[in-house]
Amino acid sequence: MGRALRTVAGGLAYHVLNHANDVQRVDISVAPVELSLARDKAILGFHLKAREGSDFDPAAVQIYRENGTPVTPKYARADLLGTTDSLVVAELAAGNYSIDVSGQIGSRSQFRLDVFLVGDVDGDHTVDRDDLNLIRQSYGARAGSSRYQVSADANLDGRITAFDLSMARRNERDSRPVLRPLCACEAVRVRRLRCVGRSGRRLRPGSGCRAARRI
Repeated sequence: MGRALRTVAGGLAYHVLNHANDVQRVDISVAPVELSLARDKAILGFHLKAREGSDFDPAAVQIYRENGTPVTPKYARADLLGTTDSLVVAELAAGNYSIDVSGQIGSRSQFRLDVFLVGDVDGDHTVDRDDLNLIRQSYGARAGSSRYQVSADANLDGRITAFDLSMARRNERDSRPVLRPLCACEAVRVRRLRCVGRSGRRLRPGSGCRAARRI
């Protein structure tokens, strides 16, 4: 799709489970000290893609609160615009969450997960009037048009619509400090990576789980 996402958590690549019924679970923290919220929640995008050369076909991630209850996404879709990428747009308050990654697993199953602040069109790590104006200027544009901006397309459906504008409005004045752009160390932190079965049982080493690594 040729997009370069402005990420909150940066890109994290892991070896995915080798067994079709298993799930890779990533525990994250949305830190209130590091993510400045105009409201008590922020809308974040979770863009999951297979690493180049991988044969992993990712499903849309599932997000769970610390107490185990699922987060209902604002948007969720796999196979974005003819790719194997998936996207979930969800509204999260500060706190701890688990993200379950699953999908069709092959022999070289690796993935990359990018997390971004929805509505941050100009990439300055905050959503403000400038971003809203950019979305309005692109309103109605489709992918391929000179007016289309992929960073304004919250749900990556190739069109700038009312959904994109409404999500950005909800994030207006949300921001994070500009410390180290595109770094996996700020507003959204990865706490740990676990390999679990569909039942939630943690897998032992050698049962199909391979070590995670950062790129």
